[in-house]
Formats: sequence, C-alpha cells, structure tokens
Amino acid sequence: MKSALKKLAQSLADRLFKRLTGRSAMEAAGLANRKDVGLKVERATKGTPDRPIHLVFVCHMPALWGMFDTIHRAASADRDFKTTVVALPCMHPNLAPGRYSDLGIYDYLKARGVNAIEGYVKKQDAWLTPESLAPDYVLFQTPYNLFPRLWSAGHISTFAKVCYVPYATTLFRGEVDEIVHPESFFSAASLVFAENSVTRDRLIDRFKSRPWFRQEAVVLSGSPKLDYVNTKNGSGETAWKQGITNERTRILWTPRWWTNDGSCHFFYYKTYFADFCARHEEVDFVFRPHPLSIQNFLNTGELSQADLERMELSYERSSNMAIDRAGDYQSTFLTSDVLVSDISSMLIEYLLTEKPIVYTHRVDLFNELGRSLSEGFYWVRNSEELTSTLEMLIAGSDPLRAKRRELIQTLFFMPEGGAGLRIKETMKADFRRRGSIPIG
Repeated sequence: MKSALKKLAQSLADRLFKRLTGRSAMEAAGLANRKDVGLKVERATKGTPDRPIHLVFVCHMPALWGMFDTIHRAASADRDFKTTVVALPCMHPNLAPGRYSDLGIYDYLKARGVNAIEGYVKKQDAWLTPESLAPDYVLFQTPYNLFPRLWSAGHISTFAKVCYVPYATTLFRGEVDEIVHPESFFSAASLVFAENSVTRDRLIDRFKSRPWFRQEAVVLSGSPKLDYVNTKNGSGETAWKQGITNERTRILWTPRWWTNDGSCHFFYYKTYFADFCARHEEVDFVFRPHPLSIQNFLNTGELSQADLERMELSYERSSNMAIDRAGDYQSTFLTSDVLVSDISSMLIEYLLTEKPIVYTHRVDLFNELGRSLSEGFYWVRNSEELTSTLEMLIAGSDPLRAKRRELIQTLFFMPEGGAGLRIKETMKADFRRRGSIPIG
C-alpha cells in the first residue's frame, strides 16, 4: 500500500513539475535519484523567495577573480542572497587532455579572505556534486569546457540557471571571437550579461536565429571586471622595483600568449626591453605574462628552459625590471603610467584608466569595437617606432589623451553603483519574477 501511494505521489509531483517548468522532472534534473527530483519539485512550488537566493561562483583561475569580486561583495552584503565560492580544478590547456590541474585558486581565495570550498577532494579522490549545493544561479569564470561533465554548463542548466559574465572583452574578429563565445555554453545560459552595447548587439546578431535564443536574456550590465578602475580597489601589491614614485615612468608590458595568429611580440621585444631599460634609468618596467604564455612557449619549443632561466636571471639582476606573476594585476594596472601590449582584452581595460596605450601592431585582427578603441592607441610597428613613442611619453607629451577620454564616454557602459551591483540586482529581479523555479 505504501509503495503504491509513493508511486502515485511521485507521479503527481512529476506532472506538477512539468507544468511549472515545461520539462519532466527527470529531464530537468538529469538525475536517476528520485529524491533529488522531489527536491526540485519542492523548490519549484515555493513561488516568491522566502529563503536566500543561492548564488554559486565556480572559480579556477586566480587572475580572473576580478570578474566576480564586486558581484560577490554585493551579493554577500545582501540578506536576500547566499553565496558559495567553489575552487574547481580545470583541464589546463598546457596539460594532456583529461588531466585536471589546480591553478592555485583555492589558496589565492583563502589569502584574500574569500571563504571557498574545494570542488575536488584529493584525499578522497572525489568531486563535489553541484546538485548537492542546490544552487539557483551559477556563474563560471570562462565559457569553455574545462571541467568534468557534472560541472559542465549543459548539465548544471538542468537544475539551476547558468549565467554568463564576461571575463574579457574580445577585440578580435573571426576565429577568436567564435572561440570565446562557444554556442555550447551560451545555449545553456539563462542570463547573458554584456559589458557594452556593441558586445550585446554582436551576441544578439550571432545567436538570434538559434531556436534556443531569447533576446531578453541578454542584459546590458557593464563589466564587473572594470569596477575596480572607478573604485581604485586593488590588492595593494605591485611588482615595481623602485616603488611608487613620481620620479620614474612605470611601463607595463603584456604581450600575447601564443604566436599562431601572428600578433605576438614576446620574442621580438624580449631583449629589446632589457636594452631599453638599461639605457633609461628613469623607467621602472614590469613584464606581466599571460597565465598560459610561458608554459605554452615551453611546450611548443619556441622557448627553451635555458632561455627562460637566462631571462629570469636578467630581470632579477636588473634594478628597474621585474616579472609580475601575482594572482591579480589590478594594483599594477592602477599604479602604472604606460601600457605596451599586443592585441588583447587588456587594451580596453587599460583604456579606462585614461593612461597612454602603446599598441604593438603586426597583423590587423580588430573587430569593429577594437577598431574604434584603437583610435586612442599609439600604433608602433617596429622597435624604432616603439622607442620614439616611449621617449615621447616619458617626456610628458601625450597627444591622444583627449581622444581616450572621448572613447571612454562613447564606448563604455559604467552603471551607477558598478556592474557587480547591477548584475546582482538583475538576478534578484529575475528570481522574484519567476519564483524559485531554476529553469527558464
């Protein structure tokens, strides 16, 4: 008798869940465990929230915590939210397929006072299951397939809302733009936050013909990664050997991490800057490698271990050169005077500081946004042009200052209170509008 009643109750629960969500409970949960399905039904019937909205941050790379920082702060300060930060090992591009690596994210978060839990318990050789967290919204640092299937966006979208927050603004056209906006991720996302109107319109144009796409799911939010520029909120740690002084010009170099597309100048200017800094004692110089670059160059054979050791030794011995391998870069950005960079998202981020940008050009890869922004860059195509441009800036001449300010006013979206607050409020409004049903 009890068994028959249990089956009847479960059948009614499944039908109720399908009416509320448009899917069967088993389809939505993607689970064989009926107790988990029962939990989904219970949550789906609660209506307006009488419990905190559970927001889960999935983190794997220390350098990208900045994209979550202000969202996490805003949600943690709001009694309507519960936040959980998960430090999750990932399939690093420099490792063999199927191997997962901890990039130091757990220790980094702990050092910053962020309460995080481990997504993989090494002693038990066990992965934390996302279902056990019962999340309402889940944010990933990147839209790539870097985790086991149970932590994929597609799987998590069956029981929670996956949200896209931009970790970088792509200035590339063609292949790179396709790579950084994979359809497999975006088709699983319930809310897509766009940092500016150009990116929003490009995302809509790209996916509008797909049957899964909802234009109202693309929300203009600004970039939480840029909130620190307005708040001047960095970690305080910098790599400058001469400290923060007005007597020196602090130059930051951020070359591209791979050479395949022809845009990387790492090898072209690797020794150039050593000579330049030796001749210009009034300069303090920091090389900030992309987290993937050094190991990538070692793997491809473009850089030998002996070459790397010689380079590191030359920086160590220099009085005005340093390599910055810190987990975050915000303080170095805020305290630098000039950026020298290949094409990358660093260009748009640095522009907001209003400081000069020297763009090292080789091949034209800019999309329409990158092309517009580049009007505020000093373009250099060889070492002679780079030297003359840097010496001009060191002398205090900056003809493009007004142009950069104009671009900031026309191309950036900086909401009042910051993007982190806007994203948090958007999720709250979405939750209240739809109740606690996690599938939209």
